[in-house]
Amino acid sequence: MMKASSNLLESMMQLKRLRKTLLHSQNDMLFALLMGVGYGLLCLAASYWLLLVGLVIAGSGFGLLMPNVNVWLVSFVPASLRGKFIGSLATSFLLGQFVSPQLME
Repeated sequence: MMKASSNLLESMMQLKRLRKTLLHSQNDMLFALLMGVGYGLLCLAASYWLLLVGLVIAGSGFGLLMPNVNVWLVSFVPASLRGKFIGSLATSFLLGQFVSPQLME
C-alpha cells in the first residue's frame, strides 16, 4: 500500500512539471487524448476490469480537462463577465451530458 501511495505522489509531481512546460492548448490536447483513450478502451472492453480501467482513464482526462478549460477561459474574459462565461461553459457541458442519451436513441 505504501508503494502505491509513493507511486501516485511521484506521478502527480511529474504531471505538475509537465503542465508547467506545456501551453494551455497542449494540455487540453493531452487531456482530450487521455479521454479518447479511455473511451476507446470502453468500446473494446471485453471484461469488467477493462471497462473499469477505461472509465478511470476517461474520467481522469475529463477531470483534468475541465479545470484547465476554466482557467483558460478566465484568463481572457473581463472580470465583469467571468461568471456568465463560466456558467455558460458548465451549462453547455451538463446539457450535452443530459441531451446526448436522448439523441442517441
